[in-house]
Amino acid sequence: MAKKKSKPTVVNNIESVNMEIDYDKLAEAIVKAQEKAEEQKNLQELRDEIEVEKLSVCEAFKMFVAIISKKAKSNGTMTSGFLGGIMSLFFNILAIFGVGLIVVIIVSAIATVKEFIWMWESVSFNIFSISLYCTATIITAIISFIFRAVANEIEKEKDRNYIIAVFSAVVAFVALVISVIDIIKGVI
Repeated sequence: MAKKKSKPTVVNNIESVNMEIDYDKLAEAIVKAQEKAEEQKNLQELRDEIEVEKLSVCEAFKMFVAIISKKAKSNGTMTSGFLGGIMSLFFNILAIFGVGLIVVIIVSAIATVKEFIWMWESVSFNIFSISLYCTATIITAIISFIFRAVANEIEKEKDRNYIIAVFSAVVAFVALVISVIDIIKGVI
């Protein structure tokens, strides 16, 4: 059976056309387009990995000469990789500092507890001191774990804009801490 074409109707000099859309075919086309885009993205990532792995000594030398002579085309991966590496190192150092601080807190707590005098008058103070040491240790451990997680995340990040934004935020925070320390020094 042949479909009958619907005749356009004219109402007040406005032409109206009855169009039928096959939504199933439209949905299939959209899904296929998304799958193809994802496949192309994965293929490009695989190509990039293969290109890095196949870099020979001669090609590395050519790349070195191109960078020195400013003839190399850059897509910002060196900058984002360098800034990402610096920030990853910074957060790893903060995590290591946190672990060292945990050790200092524990050693200090042990030394303090050994010198406690357990009399009825000082029991509440002793328990408060122990709970303060425990709280400081737990908070420092959580912050150290967060710093380590941030370092791992930044190390794996490839988005240049994200890395530059995080780098700017870290630099601004460090500047804020330095200015607060300077203000406190000026007051004291």
